[in-house]
Amino acid sequence: MDIEPVEAAARAWVTDPFNQWGIKGEDDDPAHRRIYGHSAPLTALVDAGLASYAWTLWDPLLAGAERVGQL
Repeated sequence: MDIEPVEAAARAWVTDPFNQWGIKGEDDDPAHRRIYGHSAPLTALVDAGLASYAWTLWDPLLAGAERVGQL
C-alpha cells in the first residue's frame, strides 16, 4: 500500500488529541511552534519548501545506501 508523502508527513506533524499515551506530534515541538506558530497546519511547511528540503537531505543518503560495505 503506497502512501502519499504529504499524508505521511501529516501523520507525523499533527498531534492526535485522542492519543491514549499522550504522544505529541511535531507540531508541538517548541522549535516548530516558534518558527511556524502554535497549531500551524502542515501546509505552512509544504508552502515553505518542505519537499525540496527533504529531497536535498534524503536523496544523497538514500543513493549512498547501495554503496554500504563492511565496516
